[in-house]
Amino acid sequence: MAKQVVGQPRYLKEVNQNIIDRLIIDKGPLTKPQIAALTGLSLPTVNKIVDLLEAENKVRSVGMTGNGVGRRAQLYQTNEDSGNVLTVYISQGTMTCCVVNMVGVVIYRFSVNLNGDKDPTETLITSLERMKQNCVAPAVAIGIGLPGVV
Repeated sequence: MAKQVVGQPRYLKEVNQNIIDRLIIDKGPLTKPQIAALTGLSLPTVNKIVDLLEAENKVRSVGMTGNGVGRRAQLYQTNEDSGNVLTVYISQGTMTCCVVNMVGVVIYRFSVNLNGDKDPTETLITSLERMKQNCVAPAVAIGIGLPGVV
């Protein structure tokens, strides 16, 4: 029987970190109390995870909330320069390649015709190398898309 990993603290921390990271990407800038309210996680848990994400340079502080009564909360948003994603979309004999930052802004883009004599696998590898050379931050992921049901 396989060893169960569900519910173990290190996996829960990783899951919670991914939830918070994704939330900040999608809805940021956000404060720690807002993140706690949106996720249902405790404020101490959110504090630890956001501080960890900030130490890893994945998120950054971008100022404080408005000037109401009481303590002002820091706002956090994704550090768009913390990594690059290499994307490839293959359709109708053309391979479109892009390097995007962590919020989806295209940094570098080119297309390659696949209808020639070149081996498509070699073309893909060469294109990935070309994209990696044009990254402005570490490449953290590669996505390849194809039309239709896979």
